[in-house]
Amino acid sequence: MLNMELRSTVESLFRRIQNGEITDLQALFKKIDGLGDFDRSYLFDLNNAIEGNNWNLLGRHFQNENFISNDGIFLIIAPYRVYRSKKLIEQLSGLLGIATLVDEQSENVSTYLKNLSPTNEDLTKIIGFRRLSSFGAVGGPLGEAFLVPNAWCFKGAENGPALNDLTEQYARINIASWCITQIFNETTSNMLLNPVLDPIDGISIRNREFQFHEAGHFSGYGFSKKFNQLFFQDHLNRAVEEWRSDGVSFYLMEKSINEEQFSKLIASNIVLRLGLDIHRPGGTDSDPDVIASSLMLQDMLESGNCIVEDNKLSFPIKNLSQLSNVVSRQKERAIELTIFERASTINEINSKYSEVSLKTETSKLVKKFVRAPCVGLHVLLR
Repeated sequence: MLNMELRSTVESLFRRIQNGEITDLQALFKKIDGLGDFDRSYLFDLNNAIEGNNWNLLGRHFQNENFISNDGIFLIIAPYRVYRSKKLIEQLSGLLGIATLVDEQSENVSTYLKNLSPTNEDLTKIIGFRRLSSFGAVGGPLGEAFLVPNAWCFKGAENGPALNDLTEQYARINIASWCITQIFNETTSNMLLNPVLDPIDGISIRNREFQFHEAGHFSGYGFSKKFNQLFFQDHLNRAVEEWRSDGVSFYLMEKSINEEQFSKLIASNIVLRLGLDIHRPGGTDSDPDVIASSLMLQDMLESGNCIVEDNKLSFPIKNLSQLSNVVSRQKERAIELTIFERASTINEINSKYSEVSLKTETSKLVKKFVRAPCVGLHVLLR
């Protein structure tokens, strides 16, 4: 149970930081220490990180999840960076919330993943949280809803958990749901939305899908190795990596969970990609998520698993259990690329990624049948 005085104190701290008042914060941190059950050394180092601009103090705390108190209260303050429209934006950010959902991959997923990767990178844990207050590049319609570890700007962050803002995901899935009904015919949109909007399992399904997607990043050459070699400075490489990770995630789902759950997680992925990501302001010219989502749709169209009928998209399948057919081409191409990565240099991988391209006719179709019907709904979406 959140102490309301603790919330008020943290929000006072957030306001001080936003106003540039980053000195003499000890009194506020002492009060937070008294009201919450946080690791005291974490609060001490967080105070020093803010006042001394020494964010590397947070690395071990992030890896050990000391930002979560013993009673589940979630507090983190640090610079966070996002890539949008070919630009790197770094912004001091803060989150207060309640950790509610933790997903870790089962042993059999790790086994199948090892077959696709020669690296020994640990899989990322995903912590879902209910957001109470925030500032900066995180939280709300202008912030990131899924926070990847390596985007935090301190040493060691890449070995920490991913953070899934369930409050914002819930808000965005409602927008995505409306978009899906505008893009697809009634039969297909109902098929996609029923699992995602399930009042009991919907949140868990969406969080689980993120977990498989993150696992996909660790296949092939290895995400950390690519990141450390500046591979993702190219926005097209980031786009293909997102598309590849989705494809690998479909493979991992197929191998490790039952058909019913597999189909529901595919539906969640498609709703996210075509109901949200493909509508980001940068468009197919510059936004990696738009390009990745468009590549997914391109595979569906070229395989005949998505068609245009009466000015709307449609999947020519009869029930949810056949949804794996819709993403089969992406899965196969992604696995082929992943196997290539295992025995290749970063330069060879860079060349191979350039072959995964978005065709002009696909971009035109995306603009007409996907983005245009939902115009205006995502003007604030990062």
